[in-house]
Amino acid sequence: KMIKFIQFSVIGGVGLLLNLLVAYILTDGLGLWYFLGFSAGVFVNWSFNFLANSLITFRGHSKKDYHFKYGIFLAIYLGAFVVNSGLVYLMTSLLSVYYLVSIVAAAIITTLITFNLSRKFVYFYAEGPQQS
Repeated sequence: KMIKFIQFSVIGGVGLLLNLLVAYILTDGLGLWYFLGFSAGVFVNWSFNFLANSLITFRGHSKKDYHFKYGIFLAIYLGAFVVNSGLVYLMTSLLSVYYLVSIVAAAIITTLITFNLSRKFVYFYAEGPQQS
């Protein structure tokens, strides 16, 4: 389980870098509100994470009903987005933390949640959802 968590975290780190890049380009490059840049970056991050974790971290998982699994993945990440975006907004708009730092801090906080939910409900193996 620890190796999978490390793989998940490395992939999440790459996804986070994509998120930061998109947020930076849209916010500092094009002048959009930081929260819009962050939200666009999140979508890029999620798409990358789903594909990469499917191919690397959880490569032995059942490929059955892949579109349904992506829907579950999105539901999990939408729930995490509520927490994540709330933290980003709180830190950036209310506490004056630089928005890119807020994005990183919020991602670290939500990683354990998304790993455990993804492992149990999205990338389970052919015999069904994992119990441990």
